[in-house]
Amino acid sequence: ADGRIWVGSNDGLSLFDQGHFSLVVPGKALPHPQAYNILAEPDQVWIGTRRGLVVWRDGRIATPPEFAPMASAQINGIVRDRDGSVWFPTTDGLFHLVDGQLQRFGQAQGLHDPRVRVIAFDHDRHLLLGTQSGMWELRNGHVQPLAAQAGLPPDLDVSAVLPLRDGRLAIGSLAGGLLIQAGGRWHALGPKQGLPANSPFFLAEDTHGWLWIAGIRGVSRVRVAELPTASGQSTLAVH
Repeated sequence: ADGRIWVGSNDGLSLFDQGHFSLVVPGKALPHPQAYNILAEPDQVWIGTRRGLVVWRDGRIATPPEFAPMASAQINGIVRDRDGSVWFPTTDGLFHLVDGQLQRFGQAQGLHDPRVRVIAFDHDRHLLLGTQSGMWELRNGHVQPLAAQAGLPPDLDVSAVLPLRDGRLAIGSLAGGLLIQAGGRWHALGPKQGLPANSPFFLAEDTHGWLWIAGIRGVSRVRVAELPTASGQSTLAVH
């Protein structure tokens, strides 16, 4: 919020301020040197590594005991919910921190593949889970296959999930390409449709009508209005 930028790298946590980088937390001070995912808040920075989670506050690294169940997991995301709780998609299931208590969602709750790469809330506030074996959703404490799973490739390795403002759902996969849910079915977009070959790891919809697609092979953007619609039509133009 103050304009500075926190940066996680292969060797700790740095701060970019007034054109300069400064190392704040060296990799050797973390449970794993790679600061793989971070969440910066006014009074603390959550640091998810490839082996556990810590918090930087008051100039020091803290490892609260409630994080212990995630100690061997890769932290794939840190998401603050609007109710104040925090969600963590990891390689060992989905974790939820509420009032200092950590709950795990794994096989016992219906999540057949605990390798959760990414999560997102849909417009009905259902939590969507993108895993290395397809899309799932959390409802009433139980994980089940995404209701709109039909039409998705089997065992899809999901790398990005974004509910669009108009109700459509965008998914990126490690295998490459972009999938758009519209009109009750899924539409695959890739080089044949003019989209550069990529494995999207980040999707964002800006306020100017663009969908941004960032992945292993660079960054591109496409107008949301040109994506497939309920009628199945697309006038895709990628920039």
